[in-house]
Amino acid sequence: MPMPGTPGTHEVAFANGPTTLAGSLMTPARDGPWHTGRTGLGPQPKGAPMAGVVMVGGSGPSDRDNDTYFPPIRRHLVDAGLAVLSYDKRGVGGSGGDWRDATMDDLAADAVAALDFLRTRPGVRPEAVGLFGHSEGGWVALRAAVTVRDGPSWVITNSCPAVTPAAQERHALEHALCERRPARGLPDRAATATGDEAADGTATATGTATATGDETTNGDETATGDETADDTATADGIDIVASLALYDRLLEAGRRDAGFEEASRLVESAAETVSLGADWAGMDDRLWRFLKRKQDHDPLPDALRLRCPHLAIFGGSDPLVPVAESVRLFGTAACRPGRHHRATLTVEVFPGADHRVRTDRGTRPAPGHLTTLTRWIADRTPGPARP
Repeated sequence: MPMPGTPGTHEVAFANGPTTLAGSLMTPARDGPWHTGRTGLGPQPKGAPMAGVVMVGGSGPSDRDNDTYFPPIRRHLVDAGLAVLSYDKRGVGGSGGDWRDATMDDLAADAVAALDFLRTRPGVRPEAVGLFGHSEGGWVALRAAVTVRDGPSWVITNSCPAVTPAAQERHALEHALCERRPARGLPDRAATATGDEAADGTATATGTATATGDETTNGDETATGDETADDTATADGIDIVASLALYDRLLEAGRRDAGFEEASRLVESAAETVSLGADWAGMDDRLWRFLKRKQDHDPLPDALRLRCPHLAIFGGSDPLVPVAESVRLFGTAACRPGRHHRATLTVEVFPGADHRVRTDRGTRPAPGHLTTLTRWIADRTPGPARP
């Protein structure tokens, strides 16, 4: 177990009831009489207790690295003087249980267990530990923040929609289908998803009918009959309107608690010009039941109940998230009368960035993304008293 001032990566395990979760705890080196983080949290006395952050991964079988996404962010946070804990989702890597059997409350309880574990580590300041949640992990972090009395010091949601999973997945499906249209002067639809996004655990359900991958029923849309007569309603031989209509029928089937066999019949009976993307082929009864439970999760009640500062980060060209709508909804929640005085909202939208807040076709972090994280945390983390 790491002791104060012990740098490096430490394999750890902690429990949430009968479920044991495995993860990695990274702690910064503290060289010389003062440790100065490169991006905002230093200087600090040598051996002084450090602030910390728990990182919560996206949807699907996300491990402690969230594929390849977390390591560079984690390294940046550690270099800034933070202790960072990330963990394998249930049933992934070294963690017990199975995420497909979990509810959003179960996943939030896992995040709370991680928060409590980090707070008790030697050298970590328990009053200065927050949550970072990517995509679905943002919903988990918001729920975790409001379900316990002693919540996190702050919450960062990274590419987390302010709408329900059902609405978010519909948005992502429509975007993906529209991207397949011939480019005959048709309206541009924002950047195409990169291969990096396709590999992201947050995108595992994109295009699936039941899906919920990342958002409020107030974002659900229905196509009008006028659109069917427009050639923009087809993409590569795919009928966009009919495809979205099938998606809506599957959502309603899920709300009726229809079984997987009924859902499969809906998909199999659809015309060849209807598409839900590639992921329906991997759907099974267990995943269908998980997505039914998740599809109408609304993050706004949790946002309204926050008692700590909230930083909401988005990529301006995220093909999976309705960014403008999410900014509006989180902003509306922040303006609600009676909101806790500490529950400030900061929104950062990085132009041209994708779901992983990357630019240049997903090859590098958006300029300012990483420094925004550490500077925002530093501004909300009073330093320890100097000797």
